[in-house]
Amino acid sequence: MRSAAMRNIVFERHHFETHFLGNPAKAETHRICHENSEDALTWNVFARLARARALAKVLSTLSTVSVGSEPELYLWGLRVRLMMRPLPPRSLRWSELATSLKQVYRDS
Repeated sequence: MRSAAMRNIVFERHHFETHFLGNPAKAETHRICHENSEDALTWNVFARLARARALAKVLSTLSTVSVGSEPELYLWGLRVRLMMRPLPPRSLRWSELATSLKQVYRDS
């Protein structure tokens, strides 16, 4: 299963496998192995932009907002920290998003 899922991850493979694949905070990671996986596409595009430190430039280009410094990247409620020493997966959760998701699922 892990090798099937990882075949669609082109950039930052170790980081994805360590922090996202099988992480209970990331729903449905099993879908990464599908050929038309939107999550795999999302990871590959944003991980590559983050590694190249191009997120601010892309955001500024696509919006009317001038972004001065490189923004923090969150995917699926988990912080992507490619430039820093990896932290344990639970410490990468964005607490406000996690709280909001609990509220949404509790109310539904």
